[in-house]
Amino acid sequence: MTKKIIILILVLSIALSFAACGKPAEMPTGESAEVDSVPGYIPSEIKIPAELGILETAWDAQGDTLILCGRGGSALIGCYDTGTDAWTLLSCDTSSPMAPRAVSAAGSTVWALLEQQPDASGERRYLLFFCDRAQGSSGALLDIPFSGGESSEASGLYFSGVYALDENRAILCAGEQGYIVDREMNLLEKLELQGCSFQSSLRAGSERLFYAGRMEGQDYVSGCCSFDAETLRFGSMRELEFNGSFFSERGRWLSSVDGALCEIDPDTGAVKERLFRWIDVALSLDSKGGYAVLENSAGDFFYPVMGGSSLIKVTPGLVKERNTLVLGSFGPAPGGLCDPETGLSRDLLNAVIRFNHTNPDYKVELRRLDWDDESQRDRLLVELATEGGVDILDTAGLPAGSLDSGLLLDLLPYLDADPDLSRENFIQPLLNAMLQNGALYELTPRVTLLGFAGHPDRFSGREAWTVEEAERQMQDMPEGWQLFPAWEDREFLLDMLAKMASAEFVDWEAGSCSFDSEGYKSWLQLVKDAPYSTEYSEDPQLLYPCWDLAGNTGATIRMALQDDYVYCGFPGTGGSGCYFIPLGTGPDAYRSTLGAATRLGIMASSQHPDGAWQFVRLLLLSGGESHIMNGIPVLKDSFESALEASLSDQSVRGYDNFNAEDAARLRALVYGTDKLVRCDEALLDILKVEARAYFAGQISLDEAASRTQSRASLYLAEQR
Repeated sequence: MTKKIIILILVLSIALSFAACGKPAEMPTGESAEVDSVPGYIPSEIKIPAELGILETAWDAQGDTLILCGRGGSALIGCYDTGTDAWTLLSCDTSSPMAPRAVSAAGSTVWALLEQQPDASGERRYLLFFCDRAQGSSGALLDIPFSGGESSEASGLYFSGVYALDENRAILCAGEQGYIVDREMNLLEKLELQGCSFQSSLRAGSERLFYAGRMEGQDYVSGCCSFDAETLRFGSMRELEFNGSFFSERGRWLSSVDGALCEIDPDTGAVKERLFRWIDVALSLDSKGGYAVLENSAGDFFYPVMGGSSLIKVTPGLVKERNTLVLGSFGPAPGGLCDPETGLSRDLLNAVIRFNHTNPDYKVELRRLDWDDESQRDRLLVELATEGGVDILDTAGLPAGSLDSGLLLDLLPYLDADPDLSRENFIQPLLNAMLQNGALYELTPRVTLLGFAGHPDRFSGREAWTVEEAERQMQDMPEGWQLFPAWEDREFLLDMLAKMASAEFVDWEAGSCSFDSEGYKSWLQLVKDAPYSTEYSEDPQLLYPCWDLAGNTGATIRMALQDDYVYCGFPGTGGSGCYFIPLGTGPDAYRSTLGAATRLGIMASSQHPDGAWQFVRLLLLSGGESHIMNGIPVLKDSFESALEASLSDQSVRGYDNFNAEDAARLRALVYGTDKLVRCDEALLDILKVEARAYFAGQISLDEAASRTQSRASLYLAEQR
């Protein structure tokens, strides 16, 4: 028992979880609303007109009207009156696609800065669009024709913003310099911008502050300052931090602080009131805001879904009071893509948003554990271990030895009682590989595969694919070929070997290992003697070693081999020779599989285990109908849907991207693989230390295997 507590403390010592509030579901009107309702915020979606295409980052607000730039549609700008729900569309005719960079309005005139993508010479072309909303829907589009040295072509000016002074004048921003122009594009005056950016601003009613930043000696100081459009003078800079544009018609100063929209003190930046967290009012991860909002005169909030085709409206109202589930997370997900605000993988954060928007009985909060020194950390971790407070645990940061019934619940009873899920829904060999001592302590929505691919005409079949055969193939490589790319050196392959060995030579159920076997010794010998190259080459590869056979299948392997491929696996192994591995655990995870390491368990101390299971199952059921690059869903139907959704007739540098044959190969590999990598860092470190000593000639092959066996056996025994 003492050992268990020590392990738990060590595990939790690396924890960083995140505190937040979940968004309650909307309460229906009626008598019950008076009983179990609380003040909250209700989000809804407003679709933009199809003529705008998708929204760009350029936007502004004038009174209760949003000024939005679109791209890809027939209209350039949409003016949305949030009070009347009316749209005015402004269009222009360009001979080539133009990207809106900034937009600003004064009176009835809207000004927009457009940029054409650089041509072959690298030159950019800028145009200024303006339109009078009161007179028509089509505006003028003019080149920026500064003469001589002031020409954008001659001087290399990079225009970044526009600010409307009035209906007839605007400031074009280019670095530290501003150019005041009229509607005929006459250059009226130059203006030193003093580090001011007219693209980021705060506005409370008619008073407006702009972002500013400048060097003061050796220090860069940032904050905000006012600007008088009549005198063209800047006010003194206040050290107030913000990033984005936040407007309020109700006279409040708004900004985004720690993932929440807050009312702030404009003089000090101190938070006066936290209104709502962005993740609590988003309808999906893609609709999470954080850098632009308008509070109109009625008290409703609006923010654009940049890169999307909708606005989110957030209305204060009564919402149903629900039970809270606390989700504890151990910091940023290793590898893959994660949310910069919370550190959670996109899968997990998206599940939190959808759960909080749809579940009528529970909401999920994210908890953060902060500590300043080790003694404070230890007290905090012991309190968590003994008193609970967390319902759902993101287990991606936990070592394998900590997953047991002392910390987490067995999920099999919940799975067996679920009306829509059963064990038969899973990819069976994968489910079996996830069991520990007959129990299921954590679930993951998707995984990937670790293994090797090779040329079909040089692969002798699984039974004949031995270490000796691999060595012969290396010796007989055609002239000009290479074994691996130059960046995949011995250390790369050792890391790969160690993770595969955790599945091949360890019996986690029995707590035993066989690193003194001839099979393991032959692996070490192969890694030591392989002909690595440090020279970059575009020649064909003999083998394609891959941490992520889901994210890199198809064209990626074909381009490396310059041929078709088969999954040959690691030589001298049983089964497929490949291994299931959690997402985000390989060195190239950031550039292959988009999903990051998300694995969930339910705490044994949870007060709401049934509600926690509702969240876990939602994450599990979200694995289908996405590209296989997002990982291999653990449910069979979701896996098949992902394969179907990934089929493409496109090609990359002349190689098929992902065709029916790729899907068939991957399907056979998934259903034929039965081992799961355990990324136990302590065990992996033992394997690597002894292997490096052997590679350096400090110990013999037999000594390396014997020492690895002794140390690993002792470690596994301690874990049990």
